Amino acid sequence: MTIRIDLVQGRTSYHDRYDRNPDLLFISLQTYEDILHDPNTDLSKDFNNFYGCEVITVNSLNIDYIFFEKTDLDAALEKYISQRTQLITIPKHLPSHSTSAPTDSKLRSIEDDFTLENLQIEEKIIVAYRQSQESKKLDF
Repeated sequence: MTIRIDLVQGRTSYHDRYDRNPDLLFISLQTYEDILHDPNTDLSKDFNNFYGCEVITVNSLNIDYIFFEKTDLDAALEKYISQRTQLITIPKHLPSHSTSAPTDSKLRSIEDDFTLENLQIEEKIIVAYRQSQESKKLDF
């Protein structure tokens, strides 16, 4: 399986789990280089966006890639600034899948229920995100 197919499957898995599309793709330098050396890669195009996700490379990422939403990284960055730890944990809402059981319209819908998951984000991902955001503010 090529890395591009793996990335598409990873993005689909993210959507299936959170019922939302990610908008950030953190990718290891090695994986990024593998994509650039893939004969199917069109080098005339810049690989800064992948299916609507901003691509951010991370030095020494322990995995090939990981998807996130910008709102989650903004929350993690805010927490990181005050705590400076190697692992930041933030709450992430997981949608509960509705059941087919009929509900009274006056009662809260089963579809509106969410469960919480602790999302753990490594310091190196947060630092790469912060650097990416800061570089966007630079005027040349």
